[in-house]
Amino acid sequence: MKAYSTLLNLKPRLRLETAGRRRQPNGWDQALQSEGAADGLIVTLIDFTSATGEIHDITGPPALSISFFLRGRGLFALQGGAPLEISPDTTFLFHSVAPTRGRNEFKAQSRLLAVDFRFTPELLWNIGFGSLDGLPRAFDEDASVGDAIFMRRRLHFPLRRIAEECFACRMGGAARATYLRSRAFEALAHIAALGDGMTLLNTDLSNRDQRLIRRAANVLTERFSESWTISGLAREVGINERKLKQGFRQCLGQTVHNYLEEIRITSARKLLARHEYTVLEVALATGYNNASHFAKIFKRRVGVSPRYWRSMN
Repeated sequence: MKAYSTLLNLKPRLRLETAGRRRQPNGWDQALQSEGAADGLIVTLIDFTSATGEIHDITGPPALSISFFLRGRGLFALQGGAPLEISPDTTFLFHSVAPTRGRNEFKAQSRLLAVDFRFTPELLWNIGFGSLDGLPRAFDEDASVGDAIFMRRRLHFPLRRIAEECFACRMGGAARATYLRSRAFEALAHIAALGDGMTLLNTDLSNRDQRLIRRAANVLTERFSESWTISGLAREVGINERKLKQGFRQCLGQTVHNYLEEIRITSARKLLARHEYTVLEVALATGYNNASHFAKIFKRRVGVSPRYWRSMN
């Protein structure tokens, strides 16, 4: 596993600046509501719909960026790296100690609704934010390039709440800056907890039950191609069905069915991108009995058919 700790432990020399963009569309700048919530922290609220679809070539400064997408579809990629899909309820993490080039692609008629928290290296250094070594285990996809970290995972409930609260904030002046700053550091705490294999979710489940929920999630992640029911998974890990369903909502922010479906489709995307299997073979390998049912779920989750996804990769 790549060691990410040294990247954070380099004392920074550069400060945050506005990223340079080429081929900017009309209205894109107006859609970005960037606010300096604290020295070394910028919060950006994005609410934008592209009429025809757009591609932005960008150069980003050294920073740790955490982005939460509530809505929208498209692709993100670092220069020389594989693209990661923008889709509803996704989290992106980017970190680099040097300026980094990349590309954003936004789908036509897709409304982007997202919050980005961007921390300068100086700020991370001053607050003693530590290693990122554990984070790859908490993210579904890793498209890092060189010393630039770039990863994607599902947006679980507490982080979605933070994003929604940022959009709902109607304060101004110092009150707004303080509020957004608190949300940014709460988001950073959740990300750090993910790297340590913990959760900051409020839950009335016992420590034992929380361990069993994590075990159930691991079972689904490792054995997603099997046919699972709520009762079968509950028996597998030794917890009752009510606590299993409650625990997934509280600890993972989604239902058991949605969690399993997301794991399966994430694996299907990877298999299709290898161009070694037919759509039916991928469907069977990821737990679906027929190609048509698989294709329907894949398109609902990804926004395009399995065949089109394969042609894009």
